[in-house]
Amino acid sequence: MIKIIGGFVILIAIVTWVARHPVTVPVSGQQAAVVTVTDTSFNETGMVIFEGSGNAVGVPWIVYQTPNRPIATKQLVFDDVTKCDAATRELPCASNVAEGKYPVSSEQQVRIQGTVDGEKVYVTRVTYL
Repeated sequence: MIKIIGGFVILIAIVTWVARHPVTVPVSGQQAAVVTVTDTSFNETGMVIFEGSGNAVGVPWIVYQTPNRPIATKQLVFDDVTKCDAATRELPCASNVAEGKYPVSSEQQVRIQGTVDGEKVYVTRVTYL
């Protein structure tokens, strides 16, 4: 059991180190390229807004704050793989984005999980708080 726990600790240390350090990747016939590993996962709690300074009107955004960081926003992008967590049951979100209907409402408190791409989060799961 101690060997298993020790293995997990070592694995976590390696992953953390790699995520924070650039990796040099040799490319055949060219100079080596430096690749930085970035975490694109998103898992934050915040409030939904549909309007805001500099934000697209009528499109949902999350306003959230992480420790020791200023308040931030991300545009929420929903699709047919987005799941909604209602009373601990995970269900497909009933939304029709093409008609301007979203599975969230203005000023609703939510936890959003998904993948970050610039200013957008491609939502995989919404948990209503």
